Amino acid sequence: MPTISLAKGRGNINHNTRKFNYASVDPSLTKDNITFVNVPIRQVYQELFGSALAKYNELQIEKEHPERVIPDYYEHIRRSKQEKEFYELIIEVGNRDTVQRGTPEWQQAIDILTEYYNDFQDRNPNLKVFGAYLHQDEPDAAPHLHLDFVPFASGQKRGLETKTSFRGAMSAQKMKGRSDFADWRKGEFDVIAGLMKDKGIEVEQGTGRTEHFNTREFKQYTSQLAELKQEALTIQSSITNMQSSLSDAQKSLSDTQTSLSKALTTKKQVERSYQAKKAYIERMDKISDVSMMYPDWVRPNKLYKNEVIVPKDKWEAKHISSMEKSALKSQQKALEKQMEEFYSSTQGEYVTSLETHVQALEKENHDYKWKNLNLTSQNNELSKQVGDLKWYQSMYHQLLLGLKTLNREGLQMVMSWFTDNIRKHFEPDMENLQEKESHSMER
Repeated sequence: MPTISLAKGRGNINHNTRKFNYASVDPSLTKDNITFVNVPIRQVYQELFGSALAKYNELQIEKEHPERVIPDYYEHIRRSKQEKEFYELIIEVGNRDTVQRGTPEWQQAIDILTEYYNDFQDRNPNLKVFGAYLHQDEPDAAPHLHLDFVPFASGQKRGLETKTSFRGAMSAQKMKGRSDFADWRKGEFDVIAGLMKDKGIEVEQGTGRTEHFNTREFKQYTSQLAELKQEALTIQSSITNMQSSLSDAQKSLSDTQTSLSKALTTKKQVERSYQAKKAYIERMDKISDVSMMYPDWVRPNKLYKNEVIVPKDKWEAKHISSMEKSALKSQQKALEKQMEEFYSSTQGEYVTSLETHVQALEKENHDYKWKNLNLTSQNNELSKQVGDLKWYQSMYHQLLLGLKTLNREGLQMVMSWFTDNIRKHFEPDMENLQEKESHSMER
């Protein structure tokens, strides 16, 4: 069963018209090629946009904006980054294995491609075809059609009233939801499938032209992309585990700091109690010393010549009994002993141990943060490499779409160039990553 291939071409008009000799072409078979239409693209631009361009330029002159005048609309679009000057669609029914020269399938493919071209312009009035070439002179390919066309849209409010725009062309053809080339291509695929079905040909579901290429390089890049994705997932898992360990360490640090705070609070309370008692004893010692000189309010005792009489209120205000003083000194000694026991006890050792543990946890916390930052950086670098590989993989697919016209020597040259560019792009990044990993292990 043949497949259908609709690929976006590079638009090489010289290749399509066989202006030069190509290694993939057998010149003796070029006479079998069919040129349906071949109009110079500048002529097509003049027909489509000449009137609108003149009107636009006149309006800019009237508005005194000569800097906005467009001398050559084709060159203006060719240098533009928003639009292409024209598009190319390459259509192939089958391949060199399913459609071979001289077989009924070969002629069926030519008939289907011819019928497809004949209805293309009516089906797509806003895609102006200026080049249509059916090639049969490539030994390694089935008959295939190159369609070159300029998309255009009229009634535009900005810029030229009629200008080139694929999105505008799709909108003008009332193909809502098909403004993208790939969506429109799907519709054209269905048209060819219908033509094949009308001839009793069953279509094999393929992936387009790229299914005919299965090179060693492509497998290598696909494998490398898968490995990088897996490595990125592994590092992401390591980051997750590291963040979990960091969270546990932070919780342990918080609990230890809480315990240390309570122990220090107890220590301060004991010290404050001790200092208060000590100050009170010292103050009482000072005010309880009996002066050698009797004050006026001291009277001699008439009954006992060797004694004096001191008023009760004076005695209580200025004297502390020896018993109370002795009791206070005993309390002082007890407090001093309690402080000494506190520092030499298990609780004191626990405080010292807690302080040491806090320091260790703070260092561990710092190490976890550094490792987490390093792993995050590695993950970002790998994500960038995965993105670059995806871009190169996409470019590789696009490259394959245009390699059909090259011989094996040319194909090898292109693949060698592509491989060298992949290597130049990724080897420095991989070396930097390995160096960072080595540095991380040393730390």
